[in-house]
Amino acid sequence: MSAVNIRSLIQALPQYREVIANLSAHVQLSNDLRAVTSERDLSDLGELEQDLVLGLKNSREMLEYFADHGNVQPGDKMRLLLCYLATHPARLDATKKLQWQKAAGLTATDMAAVMNLACLNIRIIEPMAVAESGNGGKSSFFRRGGGSDKSPKALKATRTKRRAPDAGPEDEEDEYALDRFRPLLMDVVEQAAADRLPEDEFPYLNRPESTPSEPAARSARSARTGRGLNWNRREAGSNDSGRKLVVFILGGATRSEMKCVHELTALLGREVILISTAVSTPNVFLDQLYSLNSDSME
Repeated sequence: MSAVNIRSLIQALPQYREVIANLSAHVQLSNDLRAVTSERDLSDLGELEQDLVLGLKNSREMLEYFADHGNVQPGDKMRLLLCYLATHPARLDATKKLQWQKAAGLTATDMAAVMNLACLNIRIIEPMAVAESGNGGKSSFFRRGGGSDKSPKALKATRTKRRAPDAGPEDEEDEYALDRFRPLLMDVVEQAAADRLPEDEFPYLNRPESTPSEPAARSARSARTGRGLNWNRREAGSNDSGRKLVVFILGGATRSEMKCVHELTALLGREVILISTAVSTPNVFLDQLYSLNSDSME
């Protein structure tokens, strides 16, 4: 049998066709994602979002981004502004609200949705005493020189990922600049796996007869660290030991929370199942803000 005949025989196998079809779909998805990322400049946008949350950048950098990127979609601009206001409380007054609306090119409806953050118990309105002090009653929107853009009571909405004690500066996780945070769900699941959840916050409905025999949960740092992207090559039966851990989130789970459940399944050696009432995406969150009723200032 010639090499040509062998190749034709292999190509006729159902397994070969399935592999080729999966590869073609993967290439198409990669190209589509790359096109969207480039069109919306999502890499720079994502880095700025995370820098705003960490306090590494302030309102000036955000204004510069708006000026330099005229093709930014309104939803992306709103998300930047929401990240800033949620982590820098009490930054708006009536004047600043209009200035931000003009700088970001948002409509009055868009800005009303931003102001609805107040419905989530986030203090975004600057107290009158603060707004009127220092500048003769004028709001300081564009902060110059040594003007501080930090809030003494900034909300810590996320946590940075923990690094392994032996992780060096060239650790593999550094390649993922847009994945700097770990959901708080990781801490909750770690504590649940180690039977360390505070009972006043997570009371039992039916207390188990005996505590799990599994050792304390290992630190659930990023599943990539020390393992590489080999989640699909886990050893057979690696997550068969121990009981299943079911997590239910009321109100919606984010994609990052779904991702961390896969990581935890591998790291804890037991299957972690996430159940939620909905999938919370950035667009869904914005739609929910639009639908809220707020008593915020006009």
